[in-house]
Amino acid sequence: MNNVDKPTINIYYSSQIKDKTIYDQLLWGIEEEGLPYYIEWKPLESAVELGYRAAEDSRLDVGIGVGKDGNIVVHYQKLSKGEPLFSLNIKDGYHNLRKLGANAARLIKGIPFKLFSDDV
Repeated sequence: MNNVDKPTINIYYSSQIKDKTIYDQLLWGIEEEGLPYYIEWKPLESAVELGYRAAEDSRLDVGIGVGKDGNIVVHYQKLSKGEPLFSLNIKDGYHNLRKLGANAARLIKGIPFKLFSDDV
């Protein structure tokens, strides 16, 4: 499936991830902000590489990469490859994963980001 014609936040998962359902909070954060997303598995391991490619391929210039090690980044096409806008790990909590998804959408909408926290 190709999303070249659709303006979406692209989410690229490492093909080594077998169960993407543990990342559902990420998707729900995007949905809460009312923006569409597109998911694809790629034969890469690094969240930064995946996120950068996702942003490059997105008509909205925003991509999310989910690495095989549980690292997740939000990347913006105008940033350098090694400098994603946001980065966290699945171990940082589902509440922060949801905020990460919302912040990817908020980048496009031009509204303030949600703050990450240690709260549950």
